[in-house]
Amino acid sequence: AMVDPRVSLFTDGYGEIIMTYEQFEKECNRLLTNKVGLGIHDLADACWRDYYEDGLHPLEALNCANEDAWDGELNDILYG
Repeated sequence: AMVDPRVSLFTDGYGEIIMTYEQFEKECNRLLTNKVGLGIHDLADACWRDYYEDGLHPLEALNCANEDAWDGELNDILYG
């Protein structure tokens, strides 16, 4: 059987959820706060639910939000 990669990131081998959407959002917020001192809700809205459902790692989600919603404003901080 094919393994759905979106399922495998946030579930274990038995299909048990490892990271809920709320945990994912919290981790994105924590990572951003550590890097820039601002949380994800302090910046323009990004498609966090879509990033979660696409199986992105929280760090990848921040990179996508930077491109999609924040016009690359955090390039220097995220990639500097």
